[in-house]
Amino acid sequence: MQNLKNKVALITGAKQGMGKAHAIAPGLIETPMIDVVKSNPKILEAMLQQVPLKRVGRPEEVSELVVFLASDSSSYMTGSVVVIDGGWLAA
Repeated sequence: MQNLKNKVALITGAKQGMGKAHAIAPGLIETPMIDVVKSNPKILEAMLQQVPLKRVGRPEEVSELVVFLASDSSSYMTGSVVVIDGGWLAA
């Protein structure tokens, strides 16, 4: 469904001259959303075993990705779903 939303945003934005549309697919990021996971060390350890980098991501890492995608450095990128999950999806 997220891919479909991204495609609709891309097509709509391109028709209106707005340019780029991206989606970010984060893994475990150090935010309040994972407090329930962090409260149980066994669950956290089991999840981190699935992450090749063996750690939780930092919010700054996601914000740096957002800045890059919004910048001219990514001017030839559009319609991308960018995964930032420590390698979890690829593992």
